[in-house]
Amino acid sequence: KAEQLLYHMLALARDGDRDALPDSFSFNCVISGFTRSRMRDAGLRAESLLDRFLEFSEEFPSVKPDTRSFTHIVAHYARQEKMLDAPYRAEYALNRLLSLFQSGHDYLAPNVFAFTTVMDAYALHKHKDAGEKAEQLVRTMRKLKRQYNLDELEINTGVMNNVLNAWSCSGHENAGYRADAILDDMETRADLEGETDVLPNARTYSLLMTIWSKMKVGHKAERALEILNRMNERKEQGKLNFPANDLSHSIIMNACAHTKADAETEERVFQIAVKMMTELLRG
Repeated sequence: KAEQLLYHMLALARDGDRDALPDSFSFNCVISGFTRSRMRDAGLRAESLLDRFLEFSEEFPSVKPDTRSFTHIVAHYARQEKMLDAPYRAEYALNRLLSLFQSGHDYLAPNVFAFTTVMDAYALHKHKDAGEKAEQLVRTMRKLKRQYNLDELEINTGVMNNVLNAWSCSGHENAGYRADAILDDMETRADLEGETDVLPNARTYSLLMTIWSKMKVGHKAERALEILNRMNERKEQGKLNFPANDLSHSIIMNACAHTKADAETEERVFQIAVKMMTELLRG
């Protein structure tokens, strides 16, 4: 109904009725309506309407799409767990936004939400390249922020946690090692370069422990314990506001339970599990 009404307004405007000229809000309402509907082809219908919006804005320059015109579509695909190509459709919508912005459409400046939502789309599908893709998106954000001085692309702890979550969901054999590098970079930027916006928080360390607990290596429980100790040390140094909680211990115990290694390693892992259980019981 809304789409039909919008197209009727378009026809009237093209026939000279300026009072019927739809504005950006009108287009975005219909795009948003599609992306929040349960229609099977909702995403494609929203994309088609965006195409019409872009064509109309060339004819009537006073009516321009904005960043939300694209992020509505990105967010829609990020929610489609059963749609196999959803991550690619989300990334395609983001790339269209970036292409238009870089070609001179300054009013289409990308924001953090657009990038992190694409990361979430890949993570939701447990895509094997989710972590790699997330890191690539962060590099793009940094490049755009530097090149265009975009305050909208402030990379903070939340963004980096999205990257870690993507690695956690990827199932990649090197996820733990890549996550270690990300944490090292965050701590270095925060401690030595004054970039306190990327100061790791409790979720950062919990994600890192989770990633290691999923690794198919014999030392994953020991590595998860090292991360917990690292988190506690930073708390004592005043660099972390949240203490370790039951979740941290549970993650490590899960890593212990799923460790397959030689007898000597498994004995060390058993002692780690006992230590975690003892600390939990003590509260």
